[in-house]
Amino acid sequence: MEMVRHKHIRTQQDLCDELKQEGITVTQAQISRDIRDLGIVRMRDAEGIYYAFPGEVSRNVGNQFNQARYMLLSVASSGNIVSVKTIPGAAQIIGHLIDEACIPGVIGCVAGDDTVMLVARNEEAVEEVENELQRVLTVE
Repeated sequence: MEMVRHKHIRTQQDLCDELKQEGITVTQAQISRDIRDLGIVRMRDAEGIYYAFPGEVSRNVGNQFNQARYMLLSVASSGNIVSVKTIPGAAQIIGHLIDEACIPGVIGCVAGDDTVMLVARNEEAVEEVENELQRVLTVE
């Protein structure tokens, strides 16, 4: 999937079109399964969402920490759960950044499309986790 590495493929249809130009005919459904099976993730830049391999996420983590403030919408908690709302498509990026930051008190996190759920070690750790999220991800 050199196309994914070397071009900013923005949509599954873009990838279908690129493959068609190479003489490979695929459907959007096939592309969707291949993206899932290959572990390709959605990234966001100034122009919008594009597809990338997880290793490319790690190389861009420093830059993404700087961009995180544009992806975050809110942080809220209940009990020992912290919910981080993001713009659509950004939760996996934010979840990865949270994992990379090794925030004390976080047992683990799960990212969907626009929400990251963090589990704190206990209710007392939640405030510490929220403060560290604000520091690391520049949540305002």
